Amino acid sequence: MDRFLTMMFFEFQMLDSKSIVNQVDELLLLVSRLKDRSIEVLDQLQVGLVIVKITIERNYCTLLKIAQ
Repeated sequence: MDRFLTMMFFEFQMLDSKSIVNQVDELLLLVSRLKDRSIEVLDQLQVGLVIVKITIERNYCTLLKIAQ
């Protein structure tokens, strides 16, 4: 179960079809579940993950718009 939750954390996807607030809430819930299993996730890692995921999604969408 720990590996599954860890994998879900690192494969977490930010989607344009959902609000950012709802997606961050989902991420925080996942972090809470990890902490319940004594897996500590640094705040810097959480913030970094959100920034990276948002940036990747936005850049990909921009590339798709340019390609059209």
